[in-house]
Amino acid sequence: MRSTLESLLPPITPSHLDNIDEPAAYIGAAGFEDRALSVLDKAATVSKRLEYVIGVQYRPFDERNRVQEFTAKAKNLGVPEKQVKWVTYDRYSPQEFLGVSGEIQTIANEVSSLVIDISAMSKFLIVTLLQSLRNVHCRVEIAYAEADIYHPIKDVFDWHKHVLPPEKAPEFLTTDIYKIITTTSLSSSSMQGYPVLMIAFPTFNYRELLALLNEMTPQHLILLEGKPHEDQDAWRLDAIRWVNKNSEDTVLDKQIVSTFDYLETVVALEEIYQRFHHSHKLIVSPTGSKLQAFGVFLFRQMHPDTQLVYPVTRRFASEYTSGCRAIWQVSIHCLPDLMRQLDTYRKWSLHTLKEVIRLKLQEQRS
Repeated sequence: MRSTLESLLPPITPSHLDNIDEPAAYIGAAGFEDRALSVLDKAATVSKRLEYVIGVQYRPFDERNRVQEFTAKAKNLGVPEKQVKWVTYDRYSPQEFLGVSGEIQTIANEVSSLVIDISAMSKFLIVTLLQSLRNVHCRVEIAYAEADIYHPIKDVFDWHKHVLPPEKAPEFLTTDIYKIITTTSLSSSSMQGYPVLMIAFPTFNYRELLALLNEMTPQHLILLEGKPHEDQDAWRLDAIRWVNKNSEDTVLDKQIVSTFDYLETVVALEEIYQRFHHSHKLIVSPTGSKLQAFGVFLFRQMHPDTQLVYPVTRRFASEYTSGCRAIWQVSIHCLPDLMRQLDTYRKWSLHTLKEVIRLKLQEQRS
């Protein structure tokens, strides 16, 4: 299965913005992290000409978000002021974003390449945006700035772990779940009345998983645990397990997938789907890394009968990530072509599965 999907899905490579076809457009979020503007900085160092720059402003507004700096860097790239566009993404109501995505589609159809910088995008924004752009015919470059430091750092986590009583767990990075969100394009009415299987990525905020369990009330839960990209961050896997220890009773199964290699996410989700799609309604929550969210998007294109939901939080911690370690890129020659290939794979895999079942039943009868 991995080898087949690997032949369809483009690899992650070091950034090569200087080779992007022109005219090009860029879309990114004006977030508060250091890495939020790293791709724009990279574009400046290679003298990449951008025809348009589209900035995403978050609502509710966070005063730390670097809107003015984002605008200044776009102008420094020589982009005319009238071609620096702003769109709003309401984290509490992502459905509204579908109303402004038409402007992004129009721009995408005017250029040869569209750089989608997911570095400062929320995970559900990544999925929602790509879902709205899946029919654009320009070349799509997914750009990702990998942070140098991911908080909490180990010393801070260990301090909280030893200070708190055993029955409690600390909250890191995000606090206070506001509600569970989705959009009409990412919902599904398939398998109504069947048992619900929830697939989620545990995080440093245990309330995300609890909110999903309380709101969606799944009969079964499968966790995709994130293996960090760098060995120095390997401790985070066990740390997140400890933070979410109170949810263990509801877990049907666990799998470890890379936070960086999105293909591992797609393969894991596909294997789960093949096991359960005949007997359960599948709901996936892309609470993992940003590249895992990209993998969830691709999986959803193969199986639109799967529903996506997300536990949106009220606030972010003062320390989230620091610095920028490296910039990576996933190049997609034509999104509609990739969507068709994934649809062909879906039909082939389901046909293959049915044939295997038929042969096994035939053997049993004989």
